[in-house]
Amino acid sequence: MSNPKMIGSRGLRLITFITTLVLLLNNEQVIGATINHEQSLDKRGLHARAGGAVPVYTTCTAPGSFALTFDDGPYDLGSKLDATLDASNSKASFFINGNNYGCIYDYADTLVERFNKGHLIASHTWSHVHLNQGTYQQISHQLDLMEKAMVKILGVKPLYFRPPYGEYNDVVLQVLRDRGYKGLIMWSQDSGDSLASPPSSSEIVQSYGSYPEKSIVLNHETKSLTVNEVSVVSDSLKHGSLVQKKKIDSKSISIDARCLVLNFDLII
Repeated sequence: MSNPKMIGSRGLRLITFITTLVLLLNNEQVIGATINHEQSLDKRGLHARAGGAVPVYTTCTAPGSFALTFDDGPYDLGSKLDATLDASNSKASFFINGNNYGCIYDYADTLVERFNKGHLIASHTWSHVHLNQGTYQQISHQLDLMEKAMVKILGVKPLYFRPPYGEYNDVVLQVLRDRGYKGLIMWSQDSGDSLASPPSSSEIVQSYGSYPEKSIVLNHETKSLTVNEVSVVSDSLKHGSLVQKKKIDSKSISIDARCLVLNFDLII
C-alpha cells in the first residue's frame, strides 16, 4: 500500500482531476435524465410539430356529429348558458379570451366547473386581436398569455385554437405548430348572433334545422339572444325534432374525439 506522504503534488493533482471527472460524469447523467424526461413529457407536442402544418377544421369528421361552439367569453351570461346545457345533457366548446368582455380570472370558478363537466375550453387569443396584422412574436405572446392563464386556472394548456374574426395566415399556423397545438377550429355554420342586425331567436332556431350533420356552429356566449335560444336548440337536438331525417347525434357534443375522430388527449 502506498504511503500518502509519497504521493506528492503531482499525485494530488491527478486524484483531484479524477474526482472532478467522476463528478462531472455523474452530473452529466443527471442532466441527460432531465432532458430525456422533458422530451418524454413533450412527445405529443414534438410529434405535432414534426407532423407538418396544424390541421384546420371547418366541420366535424365523425358521422352523426354536431358541435355547438361559443366564442368571446367568459362573460356574465355564462351561468345561464351552462345551466341550459346541463338541462339537456349537452356538451359545448368554449373558445375564450383572457381580456375581452371581462377578465378571465374573474370567471375562474365558471371555467373550472365547465371543464369538470366535460366541456372543451380552448384558446381564442388573450385580447381578441386581428392576428393577420401581427408578427410571429406578437401572435406567440397572445397565445402564451392564454396558456399561462389556463394553466393557473385549470392546470392544463389548450390544444385547440380559434382565431378571432376567423382570420389566420401561414404565420399563425407556424406559431400554433411550434407551440404544439393540435388543430385550428373554424366553423361551417354561423348563427349570425354577432351581426349588427342579428336574426331573431325563431330564425336562428329555424336555421339550425337546415344545418347538415358534422356541422360546427359558431355562437357567442356574450349575446343574450344566443343564450336564450340555446335551450330550444339543445332540446330539439336531444329529441330529434330539429334534425328529423338527418343522422345527427342525440345531443350536441364538444369538439373532441367524437367530433374530429382524433387519437390524442384534449390536454397536455
